[in-house]
Amino acid sequence: SSGINAEYGGNSKISRKLSPAAERIVLQDLCDQGQGIMAGERCFVLWRSIAEWGALMYSWVTDRGLTGTVLTLFELHSGDDTEDQPFHGMDVWLVQHIIGTLQKEGKAELMMGENLDFSDAGVKFY
Repeated sequence: SSGINAEYGGNSKISRKLSPAAERIVLQDLCDQGQGIMAGERCFVLWRSIAEWGALMYSWVTDRGLTGTVLTLFELHSGDDTEDQPFHGMDVWLVQHIIGTLQKEGKAELMMGENLDFSDAGVKFY
């Protein structure tokens, strides 16, 4: 059976648990607030919102004078220059979501390569 881990979705001391419908409402609200991402039947809960991650990443880009240049997604999530950044080591699918948000704000453009796994994707920051 799927659902929220009982530690978060229920209270065993009083034998109460959220219904599956209530779980979906809670998770959808987290996603609507930018604190989560739905991926099929899973919800990835974020400790920073997508917007906050985007602001951190964009600040790193602008502080280094990298606007107008193209960086690979790999450089952002695993490059030597980002080792001291909180987004270093982040999964590429989450970086892609963050770039998508920056793209909607007119601050970045995702450039897809030929590989569907984003291994050859780049991003240009404005």
